[in-house]
Amino acid sequence: MSIGVRKTWSVVASIFSVALVACANGLPPTTISRGAPSGSAPQSTYASLAWRAVASLGIARSHLSAVSFGSAIYAIGGVSSGGPITGSAVVERYDPQTGAWTKMPDLPVGADHTAAAATESQIFVFGGTFALPSTRAYRFDLAQASWEPVTPLPEPRAAAGAAFLDGRVYVVGGFGSDRKELAPAYSYEPGSDRWERIPDLPTPREHLAVVAYRGSICALGGHFGQADQVAIVECYDPNSRQWSSLPPLIHATSDFAAVVSGTEIWTVGDYVQVFDGSRWSMGPQPGTPRFGVAAVVLDHAVYVIGGAARKPAPAGIVESLDLP
Repeated sequence: MSIGVRKTWSVVASIFSVALVACANGLPPTTISRGAPSGSAPQSTYASLAWRAVASLGIARSHLSAVSFGSAIYAIGGVSSGGPITGSAVVERYDPQTGAWTKMPDLPVGADHTAAAATESQIFVFGGTFALPSTRAYRFDLAQASWEPVTPLPEPRAAAGAAFLDGRVYVVGGFGSDRKELAPAYSYEPGSDRWERIPDLPTPREHLAVVAYRGSICALGGHFGQADQVAIVECYDPNSRQWSSLPPLIHATSDFAAVVSGTEIWTVGDYVQVFDGSRWSMGPQPGTPRFGVAAVVLDHAVYVIGGAARKPAPAGIVESLDLP
């Protein structure tokens, strides 16, 4: 590593460390009104549901990625707790039947703030890290139990989101090497190993969440630069090749995760917010509030994985919520 790169890493890691401390002390980024709803928030219609603790990660991490793949959950990379702020190469697999995490083959390099998605037969991980956004792209083949590189991203990015829809993986949002939010968005076709640019994200954001929902790719929340959180929800329709808006989140948020279960979108982070296809309502909070989490749906349950707690708490927490 060159002297210049080491200095860059040192400066950015210091900034990231300060940001983590500020968030953990309950000092969230400033919110902006763009896209934010007015009036009082709807009351939760999920009051009867409660989160429960499951086995903690073997190696505690925040700002990781996770996917549900087959009958298991894969927790990928992230920032290791209690040590230097460097990207982790650790990959762990959770089996709900045994209730245990198992070590899997490491990523080829350590990475945090990646975008990950699973197809029917493979896991893909793109970009990262916070300090030095990259074009890295890897595929995990379950049969071979190994990672291999695929065609790199068209430009470096970190803190983006990814989702799989109709045979393609879409990568949206994040920031580039200049630390600025990225408008360009792409779809990746695994069979041909090729990228295609799609229409730009109307509101460029980083630390957003991206899901496939009702035939579209939806970009939720996120923030601009070091500060402003948003409540914006914008969705891309691959058939019309156009972006449109859904009702905004109740609470502007970033550094969170989102999943889809049936006709609902669930966001997990500082807030649990649920979209039923027409409106948002508040969901039950996990037992330990935290940011930099990953989330998946498996067997009709939402799992919130890892993250950095905003108050003293055990590391590597994983909680699940059985859906009705």
